[in-house]
Amino acid sequence: MDQLLEGIRVLFMEQAAALPFATRHLADLGADAIRVESHRASAAQLEPDLFRSKRRLGLDLATAGAP
Repeated sequence: MDQLLEGIRVLFMEQAAALPFATRHLADLGADAIRVESHRASAAQLEPDLFRSKRRLGLDLATAGAP
């Protein structure tokens, strides 16, 4: 069964509030949801259900030249 949002890529930087729920729904509908976050501890460890079906990209934004 094809997913409604298959082929759509969503790149997002979220904190708390409604955005984790919204992007979870996009991912559940087939979007390729990629969460950009700090390279430190992830909120996904605290609330794994909010981040299901999403991929993570950890970046060090505080250090010049860091990945």
